[in-house]
Amino acid sequence: MKKIFNLILILLISTIMYSKEISFFGKVDVKNYYCNNILKLSSHDISRFKDGNETDKFKIDTIDDLITSAKCELGIRHKAIAGHTQIDLLEIRYNKYWNNDIKNDGNISFSIKQFFSRKLNIAICYSYYPEIYLNRYESVLDEEAIYRDFTYSKNVYNGRIFWKFHSIMNLKYELTFSQLFYNKYFTEYDADNIENLVGLNIKPDKKVRVNLNYYYKNSNADAEKAFNDIEDISVVKDASYGSNKYEMIISVPDLLFLFSKPILLNSSFNYEIRYFQSENENDEFHYAREDNIINLKANIKYSLNKKSKLSTFYKYEKRDASSPFKNVERDKTYSLYEAGFVISYSI
Repeated sequence: MKKIFNLILILLISTIMYSKEISFFGKVDVKNYYCNNILKLSSHDISRFKDGNETDKFKIDTIDDLITSAKCELGIRHKAIAGHTQIDLLEIRYNKYWNNDIKNDGNISFSIKQFFSRKLNIAICYSYYPEIYLNRYESVLDEEAIYRDFTYSKNVYNGRIFWKFHSIMNLKYELTFSQLFYNKYFTEYDADNIENLVGLNIKPDKKVRVNLNYYYKNSNADAEKAFNDIEDISVVKDASYGSNKYEMIISVPDLLFLFSKPILLNSSFNYEIRYFQSENENDEFHYAREDNIINLKANIKYSLNKKSKLSTFYKYEKRDASSPFKNVERDKTYSLYEAGFVISYSI
């Protein structure tokens, strides 16, 4: 990661030295929201937590929590290739869980967006997530039943091309490559992920915008490569999977007004089918398993003034797991919702 950020710093300094018409901008977002299931626990695990008899399994104080997410964006707008606009953006985010510090996390990202015309632009981005806490599980490296923190760090690289090929339609393609590095107790989950996104944005009139997106993702876990002496491992877990995700976003920017200012209404629905690829019948949590995940979102955004915006949102997520093993269906099926508000201020 250090080498990547050194390269980004060199590129940024070089860009500023040889660019014209430089301007700086920024934005701060503060999101406060409630989540009723921060670990995405199944109903069965929620009952186990409430019983209070497995303190080593659950290191959280509450299933739900209030979260404050602060994000700061710092950007440079300037003329670059052939006199076209380029935007360099640094983003830092931190998520604070008020009842469960173990879930606190954050990330940092840097992106470059290059315009070639009003109708065509490309962007590249790098993001780093230092540590993400998911839950506590037993490790195959332990001879005794001991729960360990299930955490990972992540590098994400992506590139995107945007083309307005018609007065009311835009086409977007995005390629994302990510590397997941789990802690020493769960290295078999280390994975390289590749995701393709094809999106079509339609603006039939001034009051309606529709985005249709299709994602295909392939996640390749290390599995057998993770162990020096694989014969000592009783069950090799292979979390590799492929998935198809379909998304529709509908935005209505100028339908309602408050004090002569428009209210933006936005809603989205996405549906993902995830197919796990383990060939080991003893790998119960991955063999012949299929997940169906739905995600519903709705938000309302309103401009308080030229620099400030206020938005409220609601999100619902549900996963249904299908498996030959009933305990997997029981433990991997969950639902959650989030609700809150965001205050944005442009610098």
